[in-house]
Formats: sequence, structure tokens, C-alpha cells
Amino acid sequence: LASYGATKAGLLNFAAALRLELRDTDIHTTVIAPGPIDTEMWEQVEQAADLDPVVKRLRRLQLIPKRSPQWLADRAVEAVAANRRHVRTPRRLSTSFWLQEAPSRLNEWLMTGVEVGPKRI
Repeated sequence: LASYGATKAGLLNFAAALRLELRDTDIHTTVIAPGPIDTEMWEQVEQAADLDPVVKRLRRLQLIPKRSPQWLADRAVEAVAANRRHVRTPRRLSTSFWLQEAPSRLNEWLMTGVEVGPKRI
């Protein structure tokens, strides 16, 4: 899971940088950061003995409702159409997501008015 988590963090930072560079264009980003989706990958997580304590705790706290791939696809399409910057599930973790996102949002605010990225011709 370390590689998975690092990759996810890298994609979030990449999207934040793109947002800054492209903010004066018609190009937008939407990051899809799903929780448990009913796929083979999640089955492996549920079956991994070393992850059992984590999965049990998250279930007990009702923080990992498993969703279908179709449900996630529908949410992704809706988010892109609405120009939302993220699709994160489950929604009950919204406070965690906002706290995680706070440094990027602060950086965007600090960069307001500073020209970065490609120039329009």
C-alpha cells in the first residue's frame, strides 16, 4: 500500500500544480480518489492478513463503504461535467480530505495574481 499511497499523493500534487499553471485557460482537472470499490484490488486488501486490523477498524467506524465501479464512474462523469476538482469517497471522510487539501488551497491563494504556466497566444 505504500506505493499506492505515494502514487496517489503524487497525483494530487501534480493536479494541484496543473491547476495553478492552467488557471487562466479553459483546461480544468478533476482528481478521482476513491475509497473501497468492488474490484479485485479491494478484494486483495480485504484478504491481506497484515491489513486485517486496519480494515476491521475502518469497518467498525463505518468509514469504508464499498461501492460499485459503475457508481464511481457515474460520480466521475458528474464531477467533470460540473468542473469539480475532486471526487473523493466516502463522503463521510470530508473533514480529513479538506484538512489534507488545505496546504494546496493556501498555496493557490498565495499564488493569486502571479503568472505561472503557459502563455496564451
